[in-house]
Amino acid sequence: MANPQSIEELLRDRDPRKGSYAKYEWQAFGYELMRKLDDPKHRGIYMRLSKNEDRSLLMKALETAIDGNPRSRARVFMWKLKELRKLKKEKELGELVKS
Repeated sequence: MANPQSIEELLRDRDPRKGSYAKYEWQAFGYELMRKLDDPKHRGIYMRLSKNEDRSLLMKALETAIDGNPRSRARVFMWKLKELRKLKKEKELGELVKS
């Protein structure tokens, strides 16, 4: 007989697109961010970021947070997102000055 899974394991393994009651794609993505960063406390932040932030920046920051093995993936994610925003802003300002 197989060992029964705990409720925590069942909830952790749940597919974010099924049963998360996400009406929009950005909600499913925000839920996926929360799950991959293991930070359910700040679900609202990830929902807001997934709705308003450039998806490519979020994906790059997520890759950075997951690739390493930090104590807090969420902290690394937010730090990298801040750095990427800064780079994007500098690039846009540089293009503005050139034209």
